[in-house]
Amino acid sequence: MKKNRFTAAVTCAALLLTMGAMPVPTTVFAEETAAGDVQEEVLTYGALRYVISGESIRIVGCDTSVTEVEIPAEIDGIPVKAAAEDTFAGCKELTDVVYNAAGKVEVLFADTALKTLTIGGAVTSIEKDILDGCDYVHLILRTRSIPFGTLGHCAAITELTLGDEVETMGTACFCHCPFIMKVNIGKGLEVFDSSSLLACGAIEEFSVSEENPYYASVDGGLYNRELTTMYRYPAGKVADSFTVPDSVEFVFRNTFHTSSLREITLHAGVNMVGANAFCDAFALENIHAAEENECYHDTDGVLYDTRYASLHTYPLGKPETSFTVPEGTKEIGMHAFLNNIELREIYLPDSVTVLNDGAFQNCTGLEKIELPEKMERLGASAFNNCAVLETIEFPEGPESVSDSLFMYCGSLKEITLPETVRYIEINGFHSCSSLTQVNLPSSLESIEYYAFNYCTSLKDITFPEGLKTIRNSFQECTALETVSFPKSLQKIEGYAFTIVDPITDIYYAGTEAEWNAIDIGFGNDAFTDAVIHYEGSGESGPVQNAGDLSGDGMTTVTDLVYLQKHLFNHRRLTQEELSAADLTGDGSVDAFDLAFLKKKLLAE
Repeated sequence: MKKNRFTAAVTCAALLLTMGAMPVPTTVFAEETAAGDVQEEVLTYGALRYVISGESIRIVGCDTSVTEVEIPAEIDGIPVKAAAEDTFAGCKELTDVVYNAAGKVEVLFADTALKTLTIGGAVTSIEKDILDGCDYVHLILRTRSIPFGTLGHCAAITELTLGDEVETMGTACFCHCPFIMKVNIGKGLEVFDSSSLLACGAIEEFSVSEENPYYASVDGGLYNRELTTMYRYPAGKVADSFTVPDSVEFVFRNTFHTSSLREITLHAGVNMVGANAFCDAFALENIHAAEENECYHDTDGVLYDTRYASLHTYPLGKPETSFTVPEGTKEIGMHAFLNNIELREIYLPDSVTVLNDGAFQNCTGLEKIELPEKMERLGASAFNNCAVLETIEFPEGPESVSDSLFMYCGSLKEITLPETVRYIEINGFHSCSSLTQVNLPSSLESIEYYAFNYCTSLKDITFPEGLKTIRNSFQECTALETVSFPKSLQKIEGYAFTIVDPITDIYYAGTEAEWNAIDIGFGNDAFTDAVIHYEGSGESGPVQNAGDLSGDGMTTVTDLVYLQKHLFNHRRLTQEELSAADLTGDGSVDAFDLAFLKKKLLAE
């Protein structure tokens, strides 16, 4: 192998004499260590140092005096598949790098003066922190696709170029890059994800190759080639008002995200405006629709969808603290009031029957909202993070407390659910830290995962008859003292009631035998010292803890001995002991339960 490398080196040297400067691979042998071990063989390629691992090359260092360098796709026919994080450590004069190796880009540039970074070849992903510590970098991408979340939250990039090789941009790949001022798009881009440049509020211009058959740029904005769809207004462009061009029929979602515009006008031909089209445009006071527009209209600058009698968007820049939705409005659109911080009171007329997903999400100043007595649907996250909302009357009609409906409503104190509610979905009341009382309806059929997790003020709860399973939905309810379970209960999943302080009293609507038949999963430590009250039988001793085979109210070495004897056929456990021995909650008693019990004893 050494001879072959020497021959290659001589051949390359000869080529230099006839073809000009070209990097020559040269072998460098590290000296023996003090212990006599021979270190890994290091080779050089121009200014780069590398090692060969199996059938691929890893770049491990660079001459610190360089100003420009290229990491090639291969060296001497062997593919380059990695570069060490500290490859450019000490390269303080390095300004331009071309990276064509395969795989993941992990090399750090904080110790350099980097101004231009070109990434191409077979790169599959880019570590998020590679540009930490850099300033004013022009990033040029020449890969076929840009992976999800590539360089989000990167403050170093000031210009972004998508080379002709780029065909797709992944979701959120440059989200929250606050200093990108210009985006250049080559001829190959076919798919532009609307979230790929969210919160890039400094972009002043999108520039698109004339050869691109899918996209075009007009006055710095991004459109489809036919100019019928507007994808992005350059949020960093300084202007008070903007009128959507006459050719545009569809304003895409996130089009005006974080723009500083105060007024936007839709012409008569606009027939579709995507949800979130005006998201986080905090200066926006008015959205106008031309009188001739058959699909949209505005009232006092608030945009409505005429076809669905829906309030589409309430502009975030309006200074009012109170708002009454007009009579006749049937729906509140998706994210219609998202991130509003000014409104304190909102009144809905009886005509409103639907709140779409995220309708009032992150309305952090909302103190009061009046809902109609009867509605059809409250969408997912409709009130998520309404942090100061203390009370709300839940209307009749909806079948569920939808996903994350009241999540992070930290001031909500009490809720009564009507008999129409059958389901409480995942995260429904998660982190409602002031919630002290929940009145559950007899119609309730299921409570999904994390529904009441971190409701740290909830002291008691009564589950209605008919409920069969309680999932992992009451973790860290640290104030919970009293729980009432129905006779219909069949299973309490593992860790459903994992809390800091134990429950003191459990009321069960059935008999002791029926209680012992309930499948109670491992990790419900809150039951350890609870006193159980059976129907008509008064008070009993503490609830038998998982692992308490002896029934003495504690988990000790005696219980471990009982379980070991059972597993080695030296002692047969009773049905009650078997129930306590099933620590994993899988319906059988085996070596896994023994391992769990040993772990529990060690923890105690």
